[in-house]
Amino acid sequence: MVVVLLAKGFEEIEALTAVDLLRRAELELQCVGVTDRQVGGGHGIELLCDTTLAQWNGLPSLVILPGGMPGAANLAASPAVTAMLKAMWEQGKTIAAICAAPAVVLEPLGILKGRRCTSYPSYRDRIKSTTPLDAEVVKDGALITAAAAGCATQFALCIIEHLKGGAAAQKIARSILAPYNDEYHTE
Repeated sequence: MVVVLLAKGFEEIEALTAVDLLRRAELELQCVGVTDRQVGGGHGIELLCDTTLAQWNGLPSLVILPGGMPGAANLAASPAVTAMLKAMWEQGKTIAAICAAPAVVLEPLGILKGRRCTSYPSYRDRIKSTTPLDAEVVKDGALITAAAAGCATQFALCIIEHLKGGAAAQKIARSILAPYNDEYHTE
């Protein structure tokens, strides 16, 4: 099960591109609101989530953290989110974060330490435990990071590749006439 965690102020392109493409790839996915089922994005789009974090039980196999501000800051401020992420990382489960989320959510938890990653350019200086790469998408084991909304399609394709293989990601890319740049997905 894949979970997309949504907090007020999330970046809609980053969240909804992942939801759309992962569902096209027939991956089981739920949108989970951090505080409520209805969550407002940073650009005024309201999304009705499948459930809330309070109603969620267990750990997903992969969690997606959209960026956007104050969305990323709201994720980081949630004790339930940070507890989930710490438990997932300790158990070797995959965490995928885009835009501000790697720097704002993952860096304070120590998840980026010694890992290859990327983040929104103006947030890279907040990452002190490693040197972020100037790249669109970076995969380092169970960590997938991306730089910004413009990288959302490649980010989602990298997640699909991670879960279902390159052929599945290529199939989805062809179906939407998107390039499939697996060279971004560095191990």
